[in-house]
Amino acid sequence: NEAALEVLHEQIEEVAALCEPDERSTAVTQSIVREVERCARTLAPDAEAHLFGSQAVGMQMLNSDIDLVVLTSRVGDSTKTPSAKQPSLMFLNELAERLHARPPHRGDRQRVCAHHQGGDEPGAGVSAVDISVGVEGGLKAANLMKQHMAQHAEIRPLVLVLKQILKNSYLNEVYSGGLSSYSLFHLVLSFLSGLEQRLP
Repeated sequence: NEAALEVLHEQIEEVAALCEPDERSTAVTQSIVREVERCARTLAPDAEAHLFGSQAVGMQMLNSDIDLVVLTSRVGDSTKTPSAKQPSLMFLNELAERLHARPPHRGDRQRVCAHHQGGDEPGAGVSAVDISVGVEGGLKAANLMKQHMAQHAEIRPLVLVLKQILKNSYLNEVYSGGLSSYSLFHLVLSFLSGLEQRLP
């Protein structure tokens, strides 16, 4: 039993190590953030682009989507202020034009989807870049995740293994009935918290 658990532990760690971003992918992600912010500031000088989601907390899979939010005083948080939805959509349409990206559509009114070519190196591909505007919830969620991950190093490898299992079963996309990384994070956190309470 102990030997089997040791093998499982090593395999989980191997998965986590494989998903560790290298210098090139980190540089690509940072360049995308800078480019989105540069384009956004042609529309609003105070615009700031921030990573959120898996990329922001180090729980991304290989070739994971990049989630960005643009914050500016020109557009309020549409999740708190319904009247901000129209300015948000207008801003996204203008930003999409500057990024040569697909504009928001009816089923995805608060998001722009762009694509970034990873490069010519072997294994480099095209990453989807999802851009929201004026929605601060993702940043707050990322900060919460970082706080708990600093206390529980086990969260990252366990979540990554679960993400891979779901991906293999085509259950990794929320819009098709799958679970988000944030949901998996809370499942793992709840499990670890319960485990701590049961241990002497």
